[in-house]
Amino acid sequence: MPYKKVQPLLAEDVEIQDSSTEDLPLYEYPRKHRNCCTNFRSRPPHWPWMLSTVFFACTTILLLIHSPVRLTRFALNLQKYGLSSELEAARESIEYEDIIWTSGIEENDNGQMYLNLPPGPKYIGAPSREIDEAWLDLTKATEIWVTGDEAKSVENRTIQSEHGWLVSLDTYHSLHCVNLARRGFDWDYYYGDKPGQERITSLTRDHIYHCLEHLRQAAMCHGDLTPMRFQWMEHNEKTSIPIWTEPHTCRNWEKIRTWAEARKRNPKEPLVHYNSHGH
Repeated sequence: MPYKKVQPLLAEDVEIQDSSTEDLPLYEYPRKHRNCCTNFRSRPPHWPWMLSTVFFACTTILLLIHSPVRLTRFALNLQKYGLSSELEAARESIEYEDIIWTSGIEENDNGQMYLNLPPGPKYIGAPSREIDEAWLDLTKATEIWVTGDEAKSVENRTIQSEHGWLVSLDTYHSLHCVNLARRGFDWDYYYGDKPGQERITSLTRDHIYHCLEHLRQAAMCHGDLTPMRFQWMEHNEKTSIPIWTEPHTCRNWEKIRTWAEARKRNPKEPLVHYNSHGH
């Protein structure tokens, strides 16, 4: 069977000779081979780009496999974003870190359960002046003043004074509610007829109920999806207990605290009616 006669595919700068060889048989190469062979010199090589793409893809996959939390936290810190309902000026304090929570209920060597309290300031336990002072120090920036551009999202929507506009970050109100609920467990110590105790009003118990509801809604609002793992008790293999060492990705509290305390209101300073005209 004779070969099919074809015109060879040449680059544009090659002069086509006289077709005096018309009677000579020419083999027709498949198109993919012709394109490869004839266009190789006219196109830059693609292998450097291919190698770079493969390298970066492999690096990204390895990072995602070995450090997904670190990458997520880096992205969050880089964006410095906040939620739409949050005070815009306070978002500059946002920074994320991994924290292992403390004060878990654990099993001792005798198989008894106990509360493993960490060292440092005590926020729970039998009522004492030490615990009360720790809570006062923790929540001293519950009310803050914001001024100028920092107040643009709240101005004319809250109390104003010569110091600025009065607001409270919700995280501080949640802490206030935790402290109030703690005090409610020791009712006889904090409320009653003894010297130094707070006067009980008709709202005292309702205030505690309000705080419990606030904490319920705060927990549901923030919706922490960190998994809680379990293990069998060593002395009772039919009972499981939580593992408290799972790290949580949290906002850096000290960053928020520093930002708020720089704007804290002096609680001893009386609030008076004020407007922009000073009367």
